[in-house]
Amino acid sequence: MLDESQVMYQKIPPRNFIEQFFTFLIPVDNSQGHIRFFKWRPEPALKRHISLYQEYNDQFLQMCQGENAPYLVQEFLEAYESETKPEYQQEMAKWHLAAYLETPLYQAVKERFEAFRDFNDPQNTWEHYLHIAKCLTNEPKAIALIYQKYKSQTYSLDEHFKLELASKIRDIFHRETGQGKYSPWYSLKQASVRDLEQGLKTLGIKPGNMVRYLTAKNCLFEVYSKSSKGWLKPNLAKYQEARDYCKLHYFSISTEQFERLIQTCIRALKSSPQILYFGENIETYFMESNRWDEGLSSEPWLIIEEEISTKKMQGYVEGINQVLLNELETFTQDQENPKMLLLRYGLELSEPSIAQQLGFNQTTINRRCTKLQRKLLKSAAVWVKESLTLDLMELQNVDEYIDNWLKQHYQAQIESVLRIGLDNHLTPESSEILRMWHFHQIRNTTQIARQMKIKQNQVKQQVAEAENQLLAYLLKWVSTTINISLEQKREHKKVARVIARWLTNN
Repeated sequence: MLDESQVMYQKIPPRNFIEQFFTFLIPVDNSQGHIRFFKWRPEPALKRHISLYQEYNDQFLQMCQGENAPYLVQEFLEAYESETKPEYQQEMAKWHLAAYLETPLYQAVKERFEAFRDFNDPQNTWEHYLHIAKCLTNEPKAIALIYQKYKSQTYSLDEHFKLELASKIRDIFHRETGQGKYSPWYSLKQASVRDLEQGLKTLGIKPGNMVRYLTAKNCLFEVYSKSSKGWLKPNLAKYQEARDYCKLHYFSISTEQFERLIQTCIRALKSSPQILYFGENIETYFMESNRWDEGLSSEPWLIIEEEISTKKMQGYVEGINQVLLNELETFTQDQENPKMLLLRYGLELSEPSIAQQLGFNQTTINRRCTKLQRKLLKSAAVWVKESLTLDLMELQNVDEYIDNWLKQHYQAQIESVLRIGLDNHLTPESSEILRMWHFHQIRNTTQIARQMKIKQNQVKQQVAEAENQLLAYLLKWVSTTINISLEQKREHKKVARVIARWLTNN
């Protein structure tokens, strides 16, 4: 039976819009030490800071009056990241964000608690989830990553944060406890024959003996599957049942020997090098071998030393990127190649369009791009072999890595041009209305019209005109920089899509 603290977590009182950014939830106990209810406690320093913000920033005041939470969250994220802001303002911004997230935080914990809890010790589960959530919401960089995914057409900002926090609580909890996708048993079930054979080879298992290990793995999952608590370690009864299945259909073996085969399979998966991918940003690719260390204690394949891994990741990414940049610089010494790559990877034009612009045929464009990718791959492979003693050619997703790297490299150049155009070359009115419409996701045309001092029915027209100004600036930059004039309507549409994506994602 749940105690009072588990019941009362559902009863979070409401608060008005501006209070969200300077109040925190606190429990009120009864005489027996049980929680009777929650209430909001204002933090005077944060409240004063909000008042000063409103006094000296008219737009901030208007966004508060319009109850535009995305704008305020973006404002505080930018303040925290700003290198020009005083340290105390950065700290204030951090706590404004934490205050705002109090409600979605508790809602996310509640959702995860209802989905899974240890009924023998529910209080511990609740506190564990709450601790994870508090760590997330007290880290602005984690908040920024969640905020970047926000699409106002799908959910409210509160709902978006609740769903994302619940997902991350689950993921971190599984990683800490070796459950879900972090369970070695889940990894073993999902492993392909090729991956398992590669790992067994790394451990020194001869090809002729691998069939016993592969068969044992298949037999285990004939009788073992995920339980209500996830992919837990098979107990002795399951090993015996799997051994009996193996004996009936394949070969005789003792339970102890069968378990040793399975343990070796798990070790094999962790000794097989592969490219790992964390998150959505290509900069988070890194190579790691995660080789088995006999000196480690229980379940070492689940242990990720965060600081060491981060340093390795940064070193690997920086090393590979420098190799790729050096090779790219050599390739672009041919004056036509920089034009081709900018058009393909930066502006995302089709090969026929690029061929027409450069006076080549489509086959030539395809051949040159393929040649570059192979040169980049070869250079990266040499570096990886020398630095990490890994065979890059045997790793997965390498071609995709190279292709994404090129896209990121050239799209960053285009995005820099767009930023300069927005800040310095558009009219102040056009720049402001694009920021409001796209960056701050303001869709209240009455509010925009009042602030811009225009008629309400002119808002969308002026947004479109501002977008066209930005398009014209980028096309002029392309013409000046690489002497290519993109005159056709279909090319304008492709470039406009690049601009629209940049505006939407900022």
